[in-house]
Amino acid sequence: MKNHLKIGRKFLHLAVWLMCLAGELCTADELPTCLPKDYHYEFTECDSSGGRWRVSVPKPLTCVGGAPNPPTRVNDCRISCDAGTYFNRTTLECLSCPPGTYSLGGGIKFDSWEHLPLGFHVSVESFESNFRLLHNFAADSGVNCSEYGWKPKKSFISSHGGPCAATLSYSVELVKPGVLSYYYQYTDPSILFNFEAQNDQCQSIEDVEKYKWPRLTEEAKWRTSTVQLKAGLNVLYWKTMGMGFSDKMKKSKPIRIKKIEISGVAYTSECTPCAPGYYSSSGSKLCTPCPENTYSDAGSSDCTPCDAMTQYSPKGSAKCLERPPCTKQDYYEIHAPCDEMKLTQLIYKWVEPKICRDDVPGSVSLPTSSDRIPCPPCNPGMEYSNQSMCAFCEKDHYSDGSEPCRKCPPSTAPNYGLFFKWWPEIPPGMYSRCMTLEEGGCMSNVVWQPSGDHIRTTSGQSLDAYLILSLDVPGFRTKERLINGQSAEIGTVSFTFELQCSQTCVFAFMMSSNRKTITEIQSWTGRTPKQHFSYDITVDDGYTFNWVFQKLGIGENASSEAIQNDMAKIYDITVLNTISGGASECEPCPQGTEAQGVLYRCIPCPPGHYLKDSESLECLPCPYNTYLWKAMPQGSESCRSCGPGLRSEDGQRCYSDCRVYLIDGTFFDLSTLAPYMEVKGSPLFTASGTQYFHVFNISLCGQNGRSTAMCRNNVTYHSLDPQTEEMVSSFVCRATIVPSQNGDGHESLVTQSVSIGDTLVGITTKHKLGDIEVVDEFVKSSEGQSDIHFFYTSPEKTQACSEGRSTTITLRCDSSEEGNGVITPPSSCSDGTCDGCNFHFLWKTRLACRVCTESDYQIVRGECVQGKQTLHYISPQGCILPDGSSEAAFRRTVPCTVIPKQIQLLIGAGVGIGILLLVMVVYFWKKNRKLEFKYMKLVQSSSSKDCELPAAESCAIDEDEEEHFDSVAFSDKKKGILGKFRTIRVGNNKEKQYRTVYLEEDQIEHETE
Repeated sequence: MKNHLKIGRKFLHLAVWLMCLAGELCTADELPTCLPKDYHYEFTECDSSGGRWRVSVPKPLTCVGGAPNPPTRVNDCRISCDAGTYFNRTTLECLSCPPGTYSLGGGIKFDSWEHLPLGFHVSVESFESNFRLLHNFAADSGVNCSEYGWKPKKSFISSHGGPCAATLSYSVELVKPGVLSYYYQYTDPSILFNFEAQNDQCQSIEDVEKYKWPRLTEEAKWRTSTVQLKAGLNVLYWKTMGMGFSDKMKKSKPIRIKKIEISGVAYTSECTPCAPGYYSSSGSKLCTPCPENTYSDAGSSDCTPCDAMTQYSPKGSAKCLERPPCTKQDYYEIHAPCDEMKLTQLIYKWVEPKICRDDVPGSVSLPTSSDRIPCPPCNPGMEYSNQSMCAFCEKDHYSDGSEPCRKCPPSTAPNYGLFFKWWPEIPPGMYSRCMTLEEGGCMSNVVWQPSGDHIRTTSGQSLDAYLILSLDVPGFRTKERLINGQSAEIGTVSFTFELQCSQTCVFAFMMSSNRKTITEIQSWTGRTPKQHFSYDITVDDGYTFNWVFQKLGIGENASSEAIQNDMAKIYDITVLNTISGGASECEPCPQGTEAQGVLYRCIPCPPGHYLKDSESLECLPCPYNTYLWKAMPQGSESCRSCGPGLRSEDGQRCYSDCRVYLIDGTFFDLSTLAPYMEVKGSPLFTASGTQYFHVFNISLCGQNGRSTAMCRNNVTYHSLDPQTEEMVSSFVCRATIVPSQNGDGHESLVTQSVSIGDTLVGITTKHKLGDIEVVDEFVKSSEGQSDIHFFYTSPEKTQACSEGRSTTITLRCDSSEEGNGVITPPSSCSDGTCDGCNFHFLWKTRLACRVCTESDYQIVRGECVQGKQTLHYISPQGCILPDGSSEAAFRRTVPCTVIPKQIQLLIGAGVGIGILLLVMVVYFWKKNRKLEFKYMKLVQSSSSKDCELPAAESCAIDEDEEEHFDSVAFSDKKKGILGKFRTIRVGNNKEKQYRTVYLEEDQIEHETE
């Protein structure tokens, strides 16, 4: 009966309490009197003297009155306990945590992300960026930014880039200087990842630049970032912004934060129970995961074993799992070592750890070993060592894999490389491993299994685990060199693979080196038929090549039964020209061999020369205006013609000195332009006002055909070595600038420097060169002008630009733009690109006008002053002087005279007439002299008849006659020859028809008589 009364009273009290809560009864008289067990301790806020009070308070709306303990003064507000202890409010001292719990002391930890922990806040804002422009996300398009915010994913919290800026924030009050540590994964450089820490005055912490930009991590690997915090209020921000550049790009890889720890906070009044699958002993600061085949509940001090016969569990399990029946996927085969008869046998082993049962109906048993079979051939460049395993040939030897190694003949060198096409075992230098974001996700130590003619992935791992096959290559034999401004191929990696997937599995080929962190070269998704892939190596360095397979992407859902047997197969892997490995053959050396460490390599033909053929071993130079495009050239096809407007004399590279000649004779002299120009892109802003923009550096022709434009990062998160500095040198490069919030330009962030024009491939007036085309806006606005187009390429492939990047720069004559003029992007693509891969710029300047020719000028002659005359050449619009001068006209001085031209002409005519008359006088004088001589000769030879002359046959000398006398002397000295001529009468004068003329000889005779 008493028990019934007690139960009735309890129900009555409960009903009264519920009615009070509902507002029906709210007077304190109806609540019971507080008992000592109803009280708990709390602390007041710290007062001005640095202390506070501990007071006893009941739980709200449970009781009233009673006799609470008196308040207790605590003089230090900065009480903090060590890790593994907690602050007991009753005894006011730090005590050890009981078993099954842990404590960070004066710290807090967040490593469970089933939901957003208390105190964290997520905000998302849209911002104007290339991502929005490229993906047609207009400002009013209603983009759902919540899809791109920070989202809890059980074991981590993640954020994708995208068209929105996402911020994860947390505020914490530190009672003493503390440390923030967060465990993150950041593999995609197309996302900008930023960390900020501010105090209660919104001021950034000291040395913020050390922590502001977390560095990239390798695929599936985590990195810890540590930040020093001061006492007081600290507001922590983790921000992500998508910086993608292609509408064809795949979804960016998220940034993940797995764990956040903060020390220096106030005491903890209780210890935290261990999570399921973990346990701890007394005074633990961390919980320990349960070993394999054990489990535990929350708050456990130890782990309980599973039934060894029927159950199993991975590491850190909260429960045991039933062992399934064994299948063919639970064992694998290997080749036993070859014996002296070169025989082997197939041996089968269970995948360890074995989690299946072979003693239940429907299970398979482990097959017995096979009979002795012939050993498979070794891979090229290898031979059986000690009649058991394959090993590489020694130096200067070669083998096709089926025959023993042989020494190379003289004047030849081995073609060292790695040639894997047979898979009886994992070859030397190759290894496999499993990586997962979850504890216990990698349950088997066999990740990639050799299977004769291929190597494949195994089952038994978690569906989202990364199954990685790695190959180490210490370096390559050929020295690095440039061909036509591009790095020449010094080696090649190629492989043949197949994906057998029922869902969206992912297979990726990745590469890392001593200089650069891991980079994804190419990836494939879903079922993929057998195909071959090849990648050229241009930098001599030590490399690790990785083939990564993931059955199910993180965050995706699928039936485990459906994809458990999904696998990737690799049939062959070849790496050429390595310093390690073996040789499959020996190559002829046209210039002999030279030592390279302990190996020998062929001395190549001189730069710009190619090997005529393998028989003659003669090196020939490439023809004029061609260049050598192969690192190991053989045959005339190794030389390619330079692009339009380019030339080459040495066969090594094509270049331009910025002097452009067109077919019609038009000449453009662009060498007077600045050696490089800087172009600032349009400002881009986040919704909160954060600004960033792009800067383009342009070197039109470079220096002696070599690029001179440089973009340099001042943040080195892309590099594994934090001391290295990233710098890009090319004809056209681009960098992302985030201005300093303080307005100090020297503190601005310069990051994501990339080349968008490594090689100048042509200069032409045509709008298209190969696959590169000038944007339509520039073509339509040319208005018949002879624009000059420069075409550049950057062959480096990225996830966004699978064919690399290209740039066109259009030079346009504009007489109103003096000096270097202005460079502008297309109005439709304000940042120079509309797709993120092809960039376009219009350069307007007077210096882009054609050079004037002689026929273009109007000549104005000045006066002749002191024998000199100035000619003024006035240039028409649309052309410039040869030296690029801005003068509208130039002068030239020529000799001249003060006599007018008309008088000069008259004087010249008079002189000419005088000379003509003189010539005529001489001519007739000589003619008369001949006539006189003839006449005298006739007189001398006359007959005896006096006063009678013989008849003259001719009055002139015949052609065959010569003058016999140089001179004739006349007796009549008073008269000259003209006078004597006048005495001769010819005609009808009857009075006196002639006169006797005496010669000297006749005169003497006459006088004697």
